[in-house]
Amino acid sequence: MLPLEQAESPSPTMAATAHTDRFTTATLPADSCLSTCSLWSGAADDSSALLLMFVWGLAVMCAAVGAVTGWYAPTLTQRTTDLTIHTAMPIRVLVGVVGGLCIGWTTTPLAALPATVVFVVSGTVLFLIDAEHHRLPNRWTLYGAAAMASCYVVAGFTNGADGRSALIRAVVGAAVLACIYLLLVLIHPRGMGVGDAKLALSIGLILGWAGYAELLVGAFAAFVFASIVGVALIIVKRADLTSHIPFGPYMLTGSWTGLLVGQSVADWYLGLTIGG
Repeated sequence: MLPLEQAESPSPTMAATAHTDRFTTATLPADSCLSTCSLWSGAADDSSALLLMFVWGLAVMCAAVGAVTGWYAPTLTQRTTDLTIHTAMPIRVLVGVVGGLCIGWTTTPLAALPATVVFVVSGTVLFLIDAEHHRLPNRWTLYGAAAMASCYVVAGFTNGADGRSALIRAVVGAAVLACIYLLLVLIHPRGMGVGDAKLALSIGLILGWAGYAELLVGAFAAFVFASIVGVALIIVKRADLTSHIPFGPYMLTGSWTGLLVGQSVADWYLGLTIGG
């Protein structure tokens, strides 16, 4: 991922091309498995087109994983917890597809794909469980974070210096985000649960792996989304200031947002505050 001070903000029409550029120049080390893409064609345009197809392929694959997870979420939940999901099947599948597309679109390098798949599956299930039951079970939060951490360790040490840097960012992201949520739990235990802090481990890992811009934007977006929905519910008198709103879905939605547009939002903000 490009450092903030070096990154250029891509125009909306060039977002896909910018993403493929990060595959070939910024994110992937020379010895990465994806570096073989340069052998597919001698022409830069053809290579970019192939890389774009590859990126879309990853995104569609993760969306398919999310769709299947959403479809079978009630069964997965019953077999691993004492809870039952009653959310309608189209909504379950939609949650998995949207999350899978956002997460899969930003998967680099290919060695990080196992961690991405784990996050798609665990994130989809946790989104649905917390939205319905206001709970985030350990079997999905802690076990998911442990599985992702293991995958990132392998990816980090098999992708050269860039892989190790991404691994460090992932560890920092998980530690910092989890500590922030733990602090919020201590300050306002009725508004934030320990399960949110456990979920922050997985979110911090994937956002940190992607980059510090994604981490900051993704973490902040969760509170923005929760505030917007909370105010809307109060306006329509579906909630009041004492109502408990599950925060897990907003954390996950924020992470999807950070992964998808985090770098662009950070570049735009820096352009306003520094470049202007």
